[in-house]
Amino acid sequence: MGISAASSVSEAMKLCIFDLRRGQHEGQELDKILYFFPADLPFPTQLSVIGLSEGLITFTRIFSPEAPCEVIEAEMHSHVFYEAERDIWMVMVVEKSESEAIWRTAALRSVLKEVHSLFVMFHGSIRALLDREPSGGLTRTHLYYFIMDYLSAFEKRPSLEFRCWDFLSGKKLHLPNFRDSLKERGMVQMLTIGREAALEVQACGDLNFKKFYFKFENWWMRVEGFKEEVRLWWQRLCNKWNPARKEEIMEELAKWEAVQEQKNAHSGGGPTKKSWLSPMTTLIIVTRAEGLPESTSLPPRGSGRVCSLVRVLESCAGCKQSYSLIMFQDLLVSTTLSPDDLINLFTYTVMRLTPNALSAGPSSWSYLRKGSTTSNASASLSTSSNSVLDRYYNSRDTSPVGVRSYQVVRPLQHEKWSKGKDGFLVTDIWGTEVGSLSPSSPTIWLKQTEERMYLCAFQHKSLTIILLIPVTSVHNGEQGLSVVKQQILENASPKIFKVEEKLSRGWGGENAYHVSGYRYLLVDGDKYISRASPPGKVTTLTKDSLVAMSKLRGEVDLEKSRAKCDDSDCEKDQEICIRAKNGAWVISRLTRGKELYMVLEKANETLLYASEAVEKFSDRYCSGVFSL
Repeated sequence: MGISAASSVSEAMKLCIFDLRRGQHEGQELDKILYFFPADLPFPTQLSVIGLSEGLITFTRIFSPEAPCEVIEAEMHSHVFYEAERDIWMVMVVEKSESEAIWRTAALRSVLKEVHSLFVMFHGSIRALLDREPSGGLTRTHLYYFIMDYLSAFEKRPSLEFRCWDFLSGKKLHLPNFRDSLKERGMVQMLTIGREAALEVQACGDLNFKKFYFKFENWWMRVEGFKEEVRLWWQRLCNKWNPARKEEIMEELAKWEAVQEQKNAHSGGGPTKKSWLSPMTTLIIVTRAEGLPESTSLPPRGSGRVCSLVRVLESCAGCKQSYSLIMFQDLLVSTTLSPDDLINLFTYTVMRLTPNALSAGPSSWSYLRKGSTTSNASASLSTSSNSVLDRYYNSRDTSPVGVRSYQVVRPLQHEKWSKGKDGFLVTDIWGTEVGSLSPSSPTIWLKQTEERMYLCAFQHKSLTIILLIPVTSVHNGEQGLSVVKQQILENASPKIFKVEEKLSRGWGGENAYHVSGYRYLLVDGDKYISRASPPGKVTTLTKDSLVAMSKLRGEVDLEKSRAKCDDSDCEKDQEICIRAKNGAWVISRLTRGKELYMVLEKANETLLYASEAVEKFSDRYCSGVFSL
């Protein structure tokens, strides 16, 4: 029943989660096991793996109490450790026997981090679950189904394209290996859009995770003397927003702008474009300068102002604490979320909600994972019409203790989301309303606000919009959400259609970010953004080039880890150039929190030629950030 030839799985990869605070007395050792894959391994084998891991953690804490071991490299296995929460550890043991078992331990640790982050987004922290139900049965059930759904991708597409971020595919268990050396997990991939489209989407135009978002009016606020001028005008004209006085304010601003333009003609600094001072921008400037709430700057409906899509969505939600995420294809367009929450929701959206995730057709495309993926470990899985997971769950021999005693939400289940006729995405994963056949709305937990939010997803062609609304702010539950959805259909639909049309018109396709002659990966650690060569182009690289890049990135990871442990400057500039066996140049440059990795297979034999190629790339596509 369930997984056949389970021994092959156990030899290839083991994944366990355990709590060091539990099972401290003799005869209670099993109590510390919260999750183990494969679940059908004998308990003595599971305890052996966990006992060894616990011993290594305890030993390394003697020398480094605050940062115990992250990885142990044995002759036949790699042991990767991650302390997800205080005294709750996740450990992955991977066999090195296969010919393509070349991976970065940092990439494997990122898998563990992603599993935990997604779990917390849906179910809350593991420790909170254990405190709520000390027996641990509920926690084990949540972890069991969640991680198995995360690992499972048994559906293989005709175009040899696999679903993003999934690891169990067909009869193979896929882990990040050297073929993924030009990918970065835990980052957001953004869509580059023009100024016109940016203004349609969000008033801030550009994405910045700091509190001071980029907006045209913010640049005016930085000009010396501007805030004082606005305060004087405001105090003289009125105490609150008054449409009748708007023209007077505009005239004062125009006079001040003319003076500033004369100054800028000599200094070359500060904003000078008169078109930036739109009526809406002016009103935002005035309210910010005076310290008034921005809501007072909103003109009444029908006043003729043009509002961004983000502002329209906020208005439809009827709550200032709402958040939005807008995506085109599998790329981020705009968001109001914090970085941690953004990464989690972005990952889930790409996994299950975008048109590419909903579609099972061979023509669908994923920016993050495409092409024929090789395996690191094999597991003979059942390929019958019934899903592997269903057989695995229903097997009496493989069901872990306590799993069948609880009914839990499984948000990572495949093919459970669908698009309704009105454009909203629906699912029955969260069950149904009491006394009704209507599915309950999905909810997630936001780390920034520490509150549960309703997840409302709308999709129009290639545009996916996620609106998060606090559960506590929605009256009458599902009925209140229906009102919000109706508001979106009535008020936001025209703007959504317009934005999608503009983005589609400017979209260059799956090879939009391909640079001829280069295979690259750009990582901005400060903004949690990455950009890479399209996966279809990366697959044209030879194995020697990819292996060399994987080893180079391993060296970089090691240096960053050492710098972190030594409390030294982690953002010091670094450059490494390697000549691969096939003659390709493999290059990495790190500067001020940004990283560039590049493979040049057709470069000249000289290092100078390769260095000049990197300089050209940096100057043209990175504003010279990586130029020496």
